[in-house]
Amino acid sequence: SISFDCAYASPSLGFVQLYDESTFTEVYPLGFIESEFGYIKDADKVYFKKVFTGKLSFTNRIASGISDYDFFLDIETNNKCDKIEYLLKKLCDSTYIIDWQAYFSVTSGEWDKDKCIFKVKPISDDNIDCMEDNDVSVNIMDTNAVTTFYNAPTLADRNYTNTRLLNDVLEYIAAQTCNRIRGVVSDFFQLNPENTSTINYVTGEINPYTQITIGAKIDIKEPPPSSLSTEGIMTWKELMRSLNAFFNVFWSIENGIVRVEHISYFESQAGLNLTLSQYDKWTLNTNKYSYNKDDVPSEENWTVDETSSIAKVVYDSYCVKNPFSKQYNTGKITTNLILLRGSPESVKSDSGFVIMATIFNSGTNKYDVLSWANNAFYLFSLILKFFRHNRSQLIAEFFYGNTSYGNLFIYTEKKTKRQNDFVIPLCCGDEFHPSEYMQTALGNGDLAQGSFKIKSDTLTVGLLYGEENLNDIVPSDLSGLALWLKGDDANAAGAISSWTDQSGNGRHAVQATGANQPTKVAGILNGLPIIRFDGTNDSLATSAFQPFPSKRGSLFIVFKCFQPIRTNKDPLVEWSTTSVSAYLDPDSGPTAGVPTTLNRKFIQESIGSSFVNARIGENIIDTILGYTASDYGYTNFVLFEFIRNSDATVDCYGNGSRKLPFTLANPNQPASAAFTIGTDGAQFLKGDMAEIILYDSGLSDYNRQRIELYLMKKYALFPFA
Repeated sequence: SISFDCAYASPSLGFVQLYDESTFTEVYPLGFIESEFGYIKDADKVYFKKVFTGKLSFTNRIASGISDYDFFLDIETNNKCDKIEYLLKKLCDSTYIIDWQAYFSVTSGEWDKDKCIFKVKPISDDNIDCMEDNDVSVNIMDTNAVTTFYNAPTLADRNYTNTRLLNDVLEYIAAQTCNRIRGVVSDFFQLNPENTSTINYVTGEINPYTQITIGAKIDIKEPPPSSLSTEGIMTWKELMRSLNAFFNVFWSIENGIVRVEHISYFESQAGLNLTLSQYDKWTLNTNKYSYNKDDVPSEENWTVDETSSIAKVVYDSYCVKNPFSKQYNTGKITTNLILLRGSPESVKSDSGFVIMATIFNSGTNKYDVLSWANNAFYLFSLILKFFRHNRSQLIAEFFYGNTSYGNLFIYTEKKTKRQNDFVIPLCCGDEFHPSEYMQTALGNGDLAQGSFKIKSDTLTVGLLYGEENLNDIVPSDLSGLALWLKGDDANAAGAISSWTDQSGNGRHAVQATGANQPTKVAGILNGLPIIRFDGTNDSLATSAFQPFPSKRGSLFIVFKCFQPIRTNKDPLVEWSTTSVSAYLDPDSGPTAGVPTTLNRKFIQESIGSSFVNARIGENIIDTILGYTASDYGYTNFVLFEFIRNSDATVDCYGNGSRKLPFTLANPNQPASAAFTIGTDGAQFLKGDMAEIILYDSGLSDYNRQRIELYLMKKYALFPFA
């Protein structure tokens, strides 16, 4: 047997002391020390409920001076409908700490007047039930009005004088739903934030979600109404359901404070470290598990009420138990401001609300709509930004309408590896929060369910695990690494004569002529250095080798191009007669399914005679690269990938998305030749290179995504930024 000494019970009577918070009447429930607590969580929630699994039994024990039965009998006689609030306090190092809050009434218990026993099951008073059960309809128009100014690109400017700040609405609805709520916090929306920042912690971008305004759809839809709305009814559940569908945010409560955050925030909270030696005897022979796939959907669908637009993410059904579709609906809220203004006749309903990304203008005392942010405020872009966490599997396909945009790059997988239950001690000083993950020999495990025994001070846990260590991979962890050049190598800033190969093959990219040497510039991309090419004569070249031997290979390039539209090319890399080049094509005609505002701005990609004139990206590349009509130059770095897994095709990816198969006109493997960077011998790249990785085999989808994750996390690259 294993014993663990924990100071817990009252040394005088051997009973945990329970206090009424208002009157401080001390009571001693029978056999309480044999009781247990359970930790349970509903599906699609991030918080646990601490539930007392038994009943409290109260009686009189005259010899010990205890008259608990008479105490509750008096309440029944005089105030039987009163709510009785209780605290369970735990004795730790001579100090009592609050361990559990609960409530009940004497009318919710069982009375045995023959034996003078009162039994009752208390309800946890953590305010979760208060928020869940009180589905109060709230008029958000009762909050302070602000003016939202929309400088429309082609339509008349509008001052929406009847809008509200979303953060004000969050606080107001929470307070109206449960009067015990002491406030709302959110780092995501920067509402009373714990960590103040102008950067969104999910995307790594400037955060356009800190001053979101919300208005009645009828006030914003064209034509302007003759009178403004005075009523906008919404419940906490409705608001959170909509915000979850747009931003993948969830809510939780601790100490009366509601926290609203993206799912990645809750995924990242570390708890008990069970790999410490003090737990060795408890975790011995516990590495046993099975997979629980009951709640894993085979696809996820998003619908929007005001249009027929539908987005969908499809997973490999082989990894689910019973294929089913999980549904998201944006409910009463829309983000499609342009539709409301430009095509109001296509909006199905005038009821509901619209939210807009804004920034406060102190000069006008208005909230100006951020046009650049609202272009990325559509459901299409929000899914790609925020729904790459806690998904069914690492491999998924993204659809918008009937169009497939190829593989969706996933950051974290829904945890389905269920470890068999095991027992650990939980004593004074152990900071246990059920929503935090525990570190074990199997990885970082989230609590699936748990129970705590008062008498033994032990916690029985069942943990869930997902794919681990994807963040820790480096290119050399995979076999077949042929070339690896990265800006953050040992070279000092300034002109470089050699870019050091990190693959171990000694294929350093060199340039002996000083005037033709590119420049290493520090602190450009996510604080890391890059290699800059001047577009005139800068280039580097390795010794000769076969980059795609046996007609297979995988190439990753993180780059940024400064070049405006021109007819010649901006070569990235080249070997023999095969070049990977990117250039902007000003003469492209409309493409089916792509809005006309996105046409005429494409990246065209060619690999010598190997590729038939193929276009990368359509609106994908247009949005990834973020160039505007005024300069048509890149404003963002981008990850391009070229994966050859067959004789006849090469697949292309941009920032982990939009798989495009290119047909090979010449399916032969290239000859051994120098690998040249920044030129094809005639034109020169004007732009930056952060990293180049080349494998001599076509990587599997799983390993390709692992390298994508390495690059995108390292350089803070996010799709559709």
